[in-house]
Amino acid sequence: MEYYFIIALSGWLCVELILFLLFKWLRSDFQWLIMGADKTPVLNKKALEKFLKKGMDSELGWVRKPYTSGREKGRDGKKTQFTINKYGARSNPGYDNRESRISLFGDSYAFGRQVDNNQTWAHLVSKELDENILNFGVGNYGLDQALLRLEREQKKRDSDLYIILVVPETICRVQSVWKHYSEYGNTFAFKPRFKLKKGKLVLFPNIINQKKKYRNYVDYLDDIKGHDYFFKSKFLKDILTFPYLYSFSRSIKRNAPLILSLLYAKVKLHLLCEFKKEKKVLDRPFQKILKNYSAPTN
Repeated sequence: MEYYFIIALSGWLCVELILFLLFKWLRSDFQWLIMGADKTPVLNKKALEKFLKKGMDSELGWVRKPYTSGREKGRDGKKTQFTINKYGARSNPGYDNRESRISLFGDSYAFGRQVDNNQTWAHLVSKELDENILNFGVGNYGLDQALLRLEREQKKRDSDLYIILVVPETICRVQSVWKHYSEYGNTFAFKPRFKLKKGKLVLFPNIINQKKKYRNYVDYLDDIKGHDYFFKSKFLKDILTFPYLYSFSRSIKRNAPLILSLLYAKVKLHLLCEFKKEKKVLDRPFQKILKNYSAPTN
């Protein structure tokens, strides 16, 4: 009896080791597969210093700061560029020096990611109306942050029309305090949120509101977990930890298609040497993530 127990235990430990090595290998190219180390990820020092200088905002979490700029690739692979004007709004070519009666708020859909300044929908509407639209959209914002930004800008200047652009994800984000718990790998994105108490919205301020707190964010995790809806409802359900067979089986409808898709992608990347197509190859597993993602209902 003892002999069979040792055999069974050895077999189980071998399976656990194989799964651990497999998941770790797959995780190296894909941030949406999370493991134990993702509970307290190490923040990249160089990237963090850049974020603290160009993006950090103690109240809202992050903003596009005046006179900053950036580049990124569009969906067609072409490089795009954005610039931020003196108001902290996206540059609106040909209209920046005009008075504005319209202010726009929201996330990347409002901001116009992956297109140049003269290709954003806010700029195209400006041309149609012959009006300067101040575009205060910021990538990854929730509706709560957009509202707080509107209130901040309203104190500085009046507009005749305020627009908040909303997509489903903008609403989902209102239940987030650390976006890493819902959009894995987004580790700098700490934010405020509102809670409904006795029929009234109560603001829960951003916890990581000082530069030094980013470097010691682990000290504040208990508070962050307690106020972030996604920590229990999503993050803990998706994380792969020991025993790996159990954690894999616990969300098998998500994990099985994702692991198979990642295996296929990794074979193409590393065995067929399709490194130039890395983004395209890994798009298939990411589509599995999007398919299984569902908005919170409470």
